[in-house]
Amino acid sequence: MASTRKRTTKDGQIFYEIRVSRGRGKSYLTSRWYPPDSWSQKAIDRALAKEASEFERRCHEGEVVSRAEQKENSLQQMRESAKIQTLKKFGEEVFMPAKAVTMSENGRCAYQGNLDHWIYPALGKLKMPDITPANISALLLSMQSQGKAHATCVKVYTILHSLFKMAYMTDVVPIDPMDKVERPKPRKNELKDADVEAYTVEEVQRIFTALEREPLKWRVLLRLLIDTGIRRGECCGLRWQNIDFKANTITIAGNLCYTPQKGIYLDTPKSGKVRTR
Repeated sequence: MASTRKRTTKDGQIFYEIRVSRGRGKSYLTSRWYPPDSWSQKAIDRALAKEASEFERRCHEGEVVSRAEQKENSLQQMRESAKIQTLKKFGEEVFMPAKAVTMSENGRCAYQGNLDHWIYPALGKLKMPDITPANISALLLSMQSQGKAHATCVKVYTILHSLFKMAYMTDVVPIDPMDKVERPKPRKNELKDADVEAYTVEEVQRIFTALEREPLKWRVLLRLLIDTGIRRGECCGLRWQNIDFKANTITIAGNLCYTPQKGIYLDTPKSGKVRTR
């Protein structure tokens, strides 16, 4: 039998909480019903009884479940759908949809590009439990032998590390093969000096001198980049409302980005925080 009780939200709105018991060992299921302001109490009681009866029916027939049960059901569905899948199928149906929720469009595009270009061609047709550390190491070594940049090899390593961690946490694979894969090291000809690469005062002055012959928009762009140290996308994303001429400050509130799929679009700053320079 469903029970009901009258309650009030923090802003003073009246609603009725409908609660259905499912017996020992199971949590209550609840729902809210908001009556129209103009209704009489008699009309509210009649509609509430109907709403409670319908909610109770849906609970007993399994149409309504608790949040914990929803989470467990979703996890179970993910496990079932991912069992003995190929790496490509797991990547397309589980890994990337999960990553897309928390990643920026730029990050998602970078992950997808590395999956399509490197990981899927080499490992995509293999079933997840069958992939060994040797398979993964062979891919990374192959990339290095082709002369690919160290940063690219590390990015592929990072993506595979994240993918197999998710697979292990959802019981798709019994062990994580990445535990036995060494992070790529730079080739000898890729080793660079530890010194920070930056323009000297004299070099900056030569840039400013050369800019005097360029259109105003390029002079403004380069001076902002050099004087503030903001990122190129953040500079291109500035609007007039971001500039305070009285205080001589700019507010970094956007980041102009580009991906082949989405084109040019305005995103939040890379740090995710608005800041003033």
